[in-house]
Amino acid sequence: MTYRTDLPPLIVAIQPEAHRVAMELAAAQSTPKKRQRVYLNTLAVSEVHSYLEWMEFETDLSGGDSWNPYLCGLLDAADLILPRIGRLECRPVLPGENAFRLPIDVPEDLIGYIAVQFEENLDQVKLLGFIPFDENLPEQIPIASVQPLDALIDYLDELEVRELEETVSPNKLLVLRQWFQNLQSIIEAGYQTLESYLNNSQDNLDWRFASVSRSNRIEAETPSARVCAIKELELAGQSLALVVYLTTEVNQNLGILLRVYPSRERTYLPSNLQMIVIDESGNTFRTAQARSDDNFIQLEFNGQFGERFSIQLSLDNASFTEYFAI
Repeated sequence: MTYRTDLPPLIVAIQPEAHRVAMELAAAQSTPKKRQRVYLNTLAVSEVHSYLEWMEFETDLSGGDSWNPYLCGLLDAADLILPRIGRLECRPVLPGENAFRLPIDVPEDLIGYIAVQFEENLDQVKLLGFIPFDENLPEQIPIASVQPLDALIDYLDELEVRELEETVSPNKLLVLRQWFQNLQSIIEAGYQTLESYLNNSQDNLDWRFASVSRSNRIEAETPSARVCAIKELELAGQSLALVVYLTTEVNQNLGILLRVYPSRERTYLPSNLQMIVIDESGNTFRTAQARSDDNFIQLEFNGQFGERFSIQLSLDNASFTEYFAI
């Protein structure tokens, strides 16, 4: 796995609401030892939730065993659910400790552990790092052996993409962020790069694609990387070229420009050609329909990592659909 720059331990302030919930769950326990353990576990889960929420990961704070008044004490639970990904155990580390203990009970969907170190007055915590789940892990994990926080983010990113691929199956899901990392993934997806397309085309189509990168909004964002991929297809007897133009933006979003051109000898698109972008809930997000004098149609939008959508081209009674994840 390749990590980003190693992030130092992150300090997170404990909010009053977290203390209130921790006191409520602790009060339901039968012994002082259980009350203290549940109190710290609850605070650890709350602060990891706050961090992941800030990093724009979906969490279900109240859905885990750690929020159940009975199970939190019985199982020593400090789990935080990440929907469609799994559970993350948020293990407390007291001041002066150089290791943290793993719970005996291991849920089937556990993905790893994050070490959460407390200050003496319980006003803030330090997120020390992460270690993926492994059946052979020892009961005590030295703090020095945990991976930096960016390892956690990379790992969650990978799990999200894997979940998206499994969800869309048997339809082939094309992961757009991979196109920036490996041009071969464009070819494997059935597309060509713009340069390859123009070099291999028998027609002089340069003029049709000269304005692909001139979208006002895309240019204004000053993207750090760009990818242009083209797919030729036949639809109701018409030869078309679907262009997918991607830009990474300073706010981590992906700028997406979709265009459909007539390929081969035609100058204009058929007037009843329609392009639809459908979001992951199955709702129509954007639509465009060709007019009699259109030589291309386009749709443009931004997307965030983990989102998915599909493109549907329809002409007469024929249709073509492609599935994407960002």
